[in-house]
Formats: sequence, structure tokens, C-alpha cells
Amino acid sequence: MPEPASSTAPAMEIAFWVDRSLLELEPSFLRHLVAGLKAEGHRVTFIAPVGADLSSLPTLSSRVLHYRWSGWERASVLRKLRLAALSGQLADQPPDVLVVWGSADHRPLHTLAQTVPNLPVVLWCWDAAELFTPLARQRNIRQIIAASEAIAARKPANFPLPITVIRPGVYAEEAIACYDRDHQVPCLVCLDPLSDHTAYQCLIHACRRLADEGQDFLLFAYDTGRDEYSIWRP
Repeated sequence: MPEPASSTAPAMEIAFWVDRSLLELEPSFLRHLVAGLKAEGHRVTFIAPVGADLSSLPTLSSRVLHYRWSGWERASVLRKLRLAALSGQLADQPPDVLVVWGSADHRPLHTLAQTVPNLPVVLWCWDAAELFTPLARQRNIRQIIAASEAIAARKPANFPLPITVIRPGVYAEEAIACYDRDHQVPCLVCLDPLSDHTAYQCLIHACRRLADEGQDFLLFAYDTGRDEYSIWRP
């Protein structure tokens, strides 16, 4: 059993702002991240809109907070009323940090920053364009996490926030869902140019692991490049 975080460092409470785009795009990554945090003895809070399906996330023993947000709230007072219950819960029992994905809607988070101004936020950017959004300019953001060095290198001039690169990795779902029909062979389709030998070696290595586990699949690569021969040779 893993040692609790208190044996080496104080346990933290980390809150995750969960929106529908995150649930659609990266549920596997978030599930692994939360499992790792809990294994280290940290507490996790999920903040999600009412009606969001959190069944894919490990919410057992975690605090789950909900809020209502339709996107039609124009007046500031209406926005604050929408988030009043959530703001009160976070003010009464604040987490140590709130982790927000760069694709999140900035409007409810802007309102939350006004009602709970001392809540520090970490913004996790998976696309360089997210460094230029209104969300990245909010005053309560303390740190930016970039998913790659290429994203971090695109930061605007005189960017005031520290940026840390954390490569998230790729996590697959336990059940393959390429096709609804049984006995249909799943396909891997790669559209990257065949000019990055190192990147393709990682892909080929992953394919070999799948093959060694007895998983049947097809791999299609649509492009050419200077490393094409070295990538495909035995």
C-alpha cells in the first residue's frame, strides 16, 4: 500500500474544474491523475455543472460540488447568483488549489474569481492557443502547465506567469470502442509526417506491445517524409 502524503509532505486538497469538453476528450488521463493523487494521500474535489455524467471518474470518497451555468447570464449579478452556492462551499472549505483545463469556459471561472478571490488556480494548457485566451489572463491564476515544450515556447512576450512543462502521456480506455460491431478489427490512423523518427519509434513500440498482448489491429500512416525508410525498415 502506498505511503500517505503526510509521511513525506502535507496532504493537499486538489480541486478539478470538470466541464463537458474535458469529459469528452480526456477522461482517461484525468482518471489516472486522480488515482495517482489519491494513492499519495491527497484529497480530491470535483467541480462540475449540474447534469454532467461523472461515472467515468473515480469520485468515490471525493467531494463533488455542482453549479448551474447556462451561458446566457449577461448581468454580473445573475452570474454571481448562479455560482452563489458553489462560492459559499469553496469559501467555507477551500481546496489548496483549483486545476482548470485551458479549454474551459472563462465566464463562470471569472465570476468565481470575484466571489472567491483567494482561491489559487493552475491552468493546464493542451494547445498553444489557450495561452492567449481571457482565461489565461485571470488574476487568480498562479501557474501554467503546458503539455509540451512546443506549447510553452509559444507563450506571449512578457508573459507574467511561470510555465511548467508536464507531458501528460496517453492513456487508452480499457474497452476498445472503434466499432460498434463485434469482430471488426480496430484501426490506428496516424496523420503525422514521416519525418520524426523518435516519435514514430514510440508509436511502433506501443504497437508491438499491443501485438504481444494478442490484440489485433490495423495501422495506417498517411504521409511521407525524410525518415520514412528508417521508420518502416525491420
